Amino acid sequence: TQIFQKDPELVQTRPFVTFYSVTAPFTMIRSQFHKAKLQSVGVHVLKGIKFNFDLNKFFDIDSTNETLNLVHFQYVNNPGKNYSVVVSQSDFTNIGREGPFHNVIYFEQGLPSDRVITKSEDDIELELLDDPFDNVVNITGVYNTDACGIERCHFQSTAAINCGGIEFKINDDCDFVSFDNIFNDTSGGRASDLIMNVKPYKYYAYEIFGHMSNPTYPDRPTIIIGDDIIPESYNFNRDKLEFIIIDADNPVRHKREQKFQQSIGEALDHMALNYTGWDLTFQMEPGVHGTDGNDPWGQTLTIGRTSDWKDRIEYFHPQKITLIGATKSVFDEDGDDGAVDDDDDDDDDDEGGEEKEKEEVIIQRSNGNAFAFKLIRTATLILENIKVQGSRTRVDGDNAFVTTYDESHIILDHMKFTNTDQEFELIKILSYSQVILTNNLFLNSSGSVIVSALYTNMSRNLTITGNVFANEFFDIDVLQNTDHYITEAALQITIGKDLYFEFTNNTFRYLKMDGDNQSAPLRFIGWTQYQKFTDNTFEDNLNFGTGGTIISLIGGGLGQLQDYFSPNRIIRNKERQDPPSRTYVANGHDYSLEMGEPFNHLYVGDGIIPDRYYTEDVIRSDLNEVINDTDDLYPSQLYITVFGKVEPYVIIPFNKPLLQLDIRGEDHIEQLERVGKDGDVHPYEERTNTSFILQKTWFVNRDRKHQLTKLNITYTGVPNEFVFDLDRSSAIVLRDLVLNVSQQPVIKTVSKNADEDYVGYINLQFSTIATISNVVFGPMKLRDPLGDWKTCGAAIIGDNITQLLVQNCIFKDIIINNVSQALSAIHVGLVYDDITSLGPTHYPGILKVTDTVFEQTDSEQTNVIIDTPLVNEFVTPAVTVYSVLDVLFTQKTNHGTVIFNNTQFIHCRGGALRVRNVDVQIGASCRFRDNKPFFKNYKNLQWNIQAEEETILEANEESFVKEDTEDEESYSWIILYGNEVSIKGTIVKNQGLYLFAQHELSKVAGVYNASHQGAIITLKGKRFYPMGNLKFEVYEEGKEDETLITLGATSLVEDDQYINTEKVLNYLLPLDLEEYKDKPWKLRMKYGYGDEGVISEEFNLKIK
Repeated sequence: TQIFQKDPELVQTRPFVTFYSVTAPFTMIRSQFHKAKLQSVGVHVLKGIKFNFDLNKFFDIDSTNETLNLVHFQYVNNPGKNYSVVVSQSDFTNIGREGPFHNVIYFEQGLPSDRVITKSEDDIELELLDDPFDNVVNITGVYNTDACGIERCHFQSTAAINCGGIEFKINDDCDFVSFDNIFNDTSGGRASDLIMNVKPYKYYAYEIFGHMSNPTYPDRPTIIIGDDIIPESYNFNRDKLEFIIIDADNPVRHKREQKFQQSIGEALDHMALNYTGWDLTFQMEPGVHGTDGNDPWGQTLTIGRTSDWKDRIEYFHPQKITLIGATKSVFDEDGDDGAVDDDDDDDDDDEGGEEKEKEEVIIQRSNGNAFAFKLIRTATLILENIKVQGSRTRVDGDNAFVTTYDESHIILDHMKFTNTDQEFELIKILSYSQVILTNNLFLNSSGSVIVSALYTNMSRNLTITGNVFANEFFDIDVLQNTDHYITEAALQITIGKDLYFEFTNNTFRYLKMDGDNQSAPLRFIGWTQYQKFTDNTFEDNLNFGTGGTIISLIGGGLGQLQDYFSPNRIIRNKERQDPPSRTYVANGHDYSLEMGEPFNHLYVGDGIIPDRYYTEDVIRSDLNEVINDTDDLYPSQLYITVFGKVEPYVIIPFNKPLLQLDIRGEDHIEQLERVGKDGDVHPYEERTNTSFILQKTWFVNRDRKHQLTKLNITYTGVPNEFVFDLDRSSAIVLRDLVLNVSQQPVIKTVSKNADEDYVGYINLQFSTIATISNVVFGPMKLRDPLGDWKTCGAAIIGDNITQLLVQNCIFKDIIINNVSQALSAIHVGLVYDDITSLGPTHYPGILKVTDTVFEQTDSEQTNVIIDTPLVNEFVTPAVTVYSVLDVLFTQKTNHGTVIFNNTQFIHCRGGALRVRNVDVQIGASCRFRDNKPFFKNYKNLQWNIQAEEETILEANEESFVKEDTEDEESYSWIILYGNEVSIKGTIVKNQGLYLFAQHELSKVAGVYNASHQGAIITLKGKRFYPMGNLKFEVYEEGKEDETLITLGATSLVEDDQYINTEKVLNYLLPLDLEEYKDKPWKLRMKYGYGDEGVISEEFNLKIK
């Protein structure tokens, strides 16, 4: 329930809730009361046979009557096993700050006669109480209230005349409890937190613990019980209880004081009488801690047991345990593991070594003493600064040192595990709520898996960082019985899909593996694209198993591994002669050469190589040789850094169908000096970039990916081939490039030789993916499509592509070789999703363009007037994008998506954008300016967008109309073909009248022309642009349905006699017989958006 007062100044005269009954129960759970000013009590509950008040919230509530309470309970009862009445887990925030109540909560238990009796005298049980009240009859149960109190509530910023929290007016037959409550910024005239009017009856005084108090006025009482004001020194802050665990060999351990226990298990057992919510901290003294436990076998400590009843006493088992080694850390300050400095003499070495052993807190495990922790339910275990060591015997069976279940929490920090030998896992993380493993050392550990963890739910928190899994020494020899080796994985993590997980700054050093082809120091079973696996170190790990793997990935979609599995450090001892390990293996396939790790990098350059790179053994001078040396039979990937030099690198054709490439240029920088005219030496920097001359087309083969970064590339091949050509299902990434062709176009002329015209820079085929970022496309002259828009060349051409992302690019003067010299940058068809297709299912393709400029030079040479008739479609627009039709003509379910953000189309003479059967989103940051085709008789015409068929176009008017433009001139210059196009955004201004232009018809006339077999209809007016949905309807007066004739673009007449302009249009009205010209013809104009569009007034059409 939520009750919210819209007008907080309105005074409410009645309570939110009023309840009275002697036969019905009262329950209020998860109710919320917001913003109110009360003249009455807020919630009033009187009697009732059952009481339940949990998880309620009160916010921003004030009173105008300081004698009343916000919540008032009278004579409430709760029959059941314990007959307790408790206010639980509720919040009270900003109460009475601008008008105090008498109490925030007033709990009035009253006399026994006031309460409802639900048990007969025959049902009264005799309860025998412990000393000193033996054989005393307890009849309080008849009144159904043994205890009352408050638990896990939060009072924040409250103010009251009497008590800022809760006042209990109870009889002395009732016990009182208060635990885990928080009172912050609370104030009351008598007490800030709690008032209880009398001390409870006889032996059970009161129980208050977990009480957190931060009153508004610290000098005032916080708790009053009877006549006693509880002093501040006794503030019940018991959320941290500390104990000391003494080494088994220490005689002090036999003391029976509360803070000294024989073992961890004994300490936990001693605390079983206490409240489960306490955080118990055990400080372990130096020494070896052996056999321990609180189960019959004396080996496993189970944390998280529920309470037990024994002899009418409830035993609460500890739930939140912290074990801390008495030393600051088991690691030295400088990070070593306790080795003695060589400068020390022998005596000091022995003494120092012995002293070091005494300083450590050690838990020792063996097959006969598998000291272990098991966490169940919501238990919490924190282990810090403790050394766990094995003995000479292997721990057999499923005896992990720590095992987690249910919603438990565990933190292992600065732990040291040495010489542990397990048959299975050392640490087994199953179900849990939170697991944190940080800065732990696992040294010389053996077993199947050292640490295994499940991570399959976002509600869980798994953190693994800063840990070291290592053997003490590097030994290249084959495995011996005495070796510390692992059969499956040092660390195994099972991860569900779509989970965010970070694995950073961990080290795997000198480990020895001996298992199947999936064994590895690190193994992921299932993994996610949101996984961040970075800054980890793998140093000289040996795998003698059949796989020889360092990182094993099992299950999960592959995607692009290098996007979330790098950078990491793979360190390999140069003296090793064994074959290199397969570092990244996913589902049996080796992806090691696809990862951008330093071990897999090659460097190409002439002359001086910067010191920060590897020495000459990985430096090459011939880039072609590096590429041609790759294996033709095995898939591989090269990561190559190419350093700049004065002369460009010449790339000759290569045929490597299985090769994946990542080539990155790096400027060559030299710090030089010159002597100035003043005779002083002036330092300066000389920078040489990386340039390629590409002699033939660069092919990306099927299912391969190539990435080129920070290069200048000039193509010198034949014009009728693309610079980059992608096969099916391949990918290319181009970043920070400058692309040019050797034959620069002459802007002001139209070439006669079509063989010199190019076809484009990039060709994308079926299911290809391209990412193009920060690329400058140099000038190029493209072949004239001769009126067929489908064959128009462009800088980027594609058919049935999956994804094209263009960011921060410049397309300028990539022009068509005709008189318009129109810019043509992108011409692509997108894959769409078709559930009825017989082929594989594909998601709809996407074209996304951001921060990009499409611009044609604006000059007298380029702005040539076209004296041919107006073309009624965009044949050579800057961008053309459409969804590819299925050859089976099955029904489409989703069109491709086109997105433009912060993109400019400037002086695009062939039109800016043509779209067909796609969903187009044009951000308000985009700009379309001066895209004029320059037809002789249509000088004001602009071509921004042509939308066709089932296109959905969403855009805003500011993208097309300059600021301060008069409304009647605010045309978006968007032309629609057909009635299936949908438009959204502010371009739908005036029902789409201004999408293209607001046509105006003023005069009509007709002349019969026998040679044309009809009448030439001449129309006069303003803003006549015969494109898109502009049409004229002619019909006989009174016979519209029978004689309607539509005149569209195909009916235009254009010759030397009839010239069409923005003010005059000539259409042919076909008439079978000349005498038909005398009929009473009517004419009207129709245009605009939607099925109806805009219809003009009727004109009388007289034909001579």
